[in-house]
Amino acid sequence: MYLKNHRKLYEELNSILEKLLFGIDTYYSKDLVLNSEGMKLLSRAIRIINTLYPQLRFLINEVRADPTYNAIIKLVSRIKELIEQS
Repeated sequence: MYLKNHRKLYEELNSILEKLLFGIDTYYSKDLVLNSEGMKLLSRAIRIINTLYPQLRFLINEVRADPTYNAIIKLVSRIKELIEQS
């Protein structure tokens, strides 16, 4: 059951991060800061990340303080590094 729940979380996180990476017109303002819909997605992603990768809490705080496209890229890159290490 535990692994099944985590698999669902990984899938949901992947889906959310893809939307945030490739939905620039939908989820970002003209200056590449998350809009309200993007912030909703980020909030859900953060809840999942806190469950799967609690060691990223400091980076998450940075992303919350500066919710730009570059910050999202940095977060995704760090998650990819953690996946590759495991």
